[in-house]
Amino acid sequence: YRLKTTDGLTGTNNKRSFDENLEREFYRFVRFGRPLSMMMMDIDFFKKVNDEHGHLAGDRVLAHLGLLIGSNLRSDDMFARYGGEEFAVLMPEMELAAALEVAQHIRALVEAAEIDFEGTKIKVTISIGLAEADPSMATGDDFVKVADQQLYVAKNSGRNQVQHLQK
Repeated sequence: YRLKTTDGLTGTNNKRSFDENLEREFYRFVRFGRPLSMMMMDIDFFKKVNDEHGHLAGDRVLAHLGLLIGSNLRSDDMFARYGGEEFAVLMPEMELAAALEVAQHIRALVEAAEIDFEGTKIKVTISIGLAEADPSMATGDDFVKVADQQLYVAKNSGRNQVQHLQK
């Protein structure tokens, strides 16, 4: 089961596992009106890391961020490698204001980190899109779409930042 639900490189949950949890948590949101937030994160200029230091360095960065981010989340949060250099966090029972604090903290931790690869210190930043589930969303996919749109706002606004819809 663990092999089926875990990303081998980062040790985080994989997209399949994330999607299953999203379906369950979004159903709880719809049925009981419980708060639910989501972060979509993307490593800024990750291709440059691979081009300058090689793919093994890129793998080291992904693995390091998996540990760094995962160790700074609650046990109830669902943290997953969503694909490539993109991560997602599903945060049940968390409203947008609290999720924004978590997202800003994660962004700052990543910016401050120095990842050692064969004696070279690699620094990266992340862009984060943040969303809170609301009744206008019909499905979990609608929820993902809003977080993903905010991620692209962050990337297109200069990167290394958190963006969310104002409530």
